[in-house]
Amino acid sequence: MWGWLVPEGSGTATLGWHSVQPTDATTQGPPQPYSGTVAGIPVSGISNPVRPYRLPGPGGGVSLPSPLTLGRWTGSFQGHAFTLNVSFATSALANLNSVTVDIVGTLGSQAVRFTAAPTGKNPNVVIFQGTVGRHHVTGTVQPFQATGADHKATATFTMTG
Repeated sequence: MWGWLVPEGSGTATLGWHSVQPTDATTQGPPQPYSGTVAGIPVSGISNPVRPYRLPGPGGGVSLPSPLTLGRWTGSFQGHAFTLNVSFATSALANLNSVTVDIVGTLGSQAVRFTAAPTGKNPNVVIFQGTVGRHHVTGTVQPFQATGADHKATATFTMTG
């Protein structure tokens, strides 16, 4: 269970990555490795972008699948593998203020379900809530910081249950 991985209460998570650019003329981005800590515990993995969706040529209507998968994060946290699929409902594109991102997957044998969305006050700040197993997690991700191709994101969270 998540509780034996991270103590209940408040914590901080920090992830860093160096953007890897495609080496050929395709629009498919290469896997993006990342590493960091969650409550001081090391985490690392790969963010795999999905194949780009092909849009019809001029004169054709645009049709996107719903949900639209943005990517898949895989990695390891305290020796437990995780897989997280990141997507959003394309129906929300009619009102960009209502777009939420869904994150669904597993951490070891535990189910993971989260939603994330920009805050109304600052669209660069993301709020999230969800569950890992029976534990409830809420938090905020601050705007990521970039220096060239190096990026860093920090989140604060509270876990209960």
